[in-house]
Amino acid sequence: MAPLVRTLMPLACAAWLVALCPSWASEDQQDRFIEVQNGDSTTSLDLSTVQMIQPGRFSVISTVIDNPDVMKFELNVLAILHTYCARGAGRYAARANLLTLRSPSTAVGKIEVIGNEQSKFVMWTYPYQKLHGQLVVSCASDSKEDHREYLEQRAEITNGSRLRILYDCRRGLIGIFFNESQDPGKVITRFVKRDTVGEEEYFRVCLSVTGEPPYLAAGSPLAAVANSLQHQPTPPSGATANNEPSSVELGAAFFVSESGMLLTNAHVVPKCTEVSVGPRRLMLSTFPPDQMAKAKAAAKAAGYSEDQIEAALNQPLKARVIARDEKNDLALLRADISPQAVAALRLSVRQGEAVVAYGFPLPGLLASGGNFTEGNVAALSGIGDDSRILQISAPVQPGNSGGPLLDNSGNVVGIVEAKLDAAKVTTAIGDVPQNVNFAIKAAVVATFLDSNGVHYATGQPGAARSPADIAEEAKRFTVPVECISSVQ
Repeated sequence: MAPLVRTLMPLACAAWLVALCPSWASEDQQDRFIEVQNGDSTTSLDLSTVQMIQPGRFSVISTVIDNPDVMKFELNVLAILHTYCARGAGRYAARANLLTLRSPSTAVGKIEVIGNEQSKFVMWTYPYQKLHGQLVVSCASDSKEDHREYLEQRAEITNGSRLRILYDCRRGLIGIFFNESQDPGKVITRFVKRDTVGEEEYFRVCLSVTGEPPYLAAGSPLAAVANSLQHQPTPPSGATANNEPSSVELGAAFFVSESGMLLTNAHVVPKCTEVSVGPRRLMLSTFPPDQMAKAKAAAKAAGYSEDQIEAALNQPLKARVIARDEKNDLALLRADISPQAVAALRLSVRQGEAVVAYGFPLPGLLASGGNFTEGNVAALSGIGDDSRILQISAPVQPGNSGGPLLDNSGNVVGIVEAKLDAAKVTTAIGDVPQNVNFAIKAAVVATFLDSNGVHYATGQPGAARSPADIAEEAKRFTVPVECISSVQ
């Protein structure tokens, strides 16, 4: 990650080798700070103040400075409240000239004066949701002391509030030191909330200090981009890691648990030396475009180039085979990712019901983003009255194997397995079969998952959804699979 070198080297000098690096400040002050906009304020983090606690865990000084309009508003409030020091204890209606920022978003409270001539305070709660808390003015009986305290409060507004922040980049935690001498082990921390400015700040700071994408709870575009950047690309199709000759099997799989468990056919992953699912971009395609744009912008701000981000999103995600059932042609995979959605299994289906198949047929020829076909349950058993199998009329092709078969409510009622070999049947009976395809019943799938301790969602027949809605849902939990095997 070359773009990070210039950030990390000055950081090392500033944090631990100041005496040995006297010329650092004149080289590039820009790399010293990270700035994040947060509504009505800007957070500036000084990377020269980093104190490492343990790998992935450190503290850094943060200064929050209000934007100009908010700063002017707070200075005006301070000046007005300071005049109330001359009043007696009580509650006073807020003046209209206090509300100079914009129309209040919460109820306008009263100004409170408490105490006596020896110790007096004036307080007023901001009537704006984004400006948390209240302004408290301390009134001193001595005029010189009172003026000094007023100037100190004014300076705090114009210079910003300064805090030491604790970052735990391997666990997604952040906390605030209440004083400089506080034991880091006693700092109260909280999990970084997804889809917030705090998540972006945490991502950028952790990446700049540690040089590694930090842990982020799954579910947000930024977490998806960060997790993509954490992994190295798998070898290109047709080659193993040591460049031995290999064969490639292609198919589909779908997520059945939030822990990254996927289901596919056993024949899709035979004796694989490497298995991958993806690419990652396909798994992120249902995030709103504006959210993905913000996530990419955060990654760029943290030091990644456009090419690095695009390469990370285009790479597949490594998976491993957890269990196989050759008899029922089922396989369980696991990938280190929390999916956006998981399939819900419906354990029974009726003959004649409308069904759809979703997969990635004829890769390299048809659309790489997924293929959706419609049909019906033609029969409740397969060749030779095999009760484990459904016969379906939904068209499937090589590459559909392992993909979900869904009902018109979006439940998975089977896993696509095979199509009748039209050439062989034509030779045998002199007629060409049309759309005779097969799927393994969801009840068989459920037994396989139960035997491997996988918790899965179930569904019931419901209101019919539009084909477009079902396709969008299937797209969220279905991915292409690639199995690379060494050629003996």
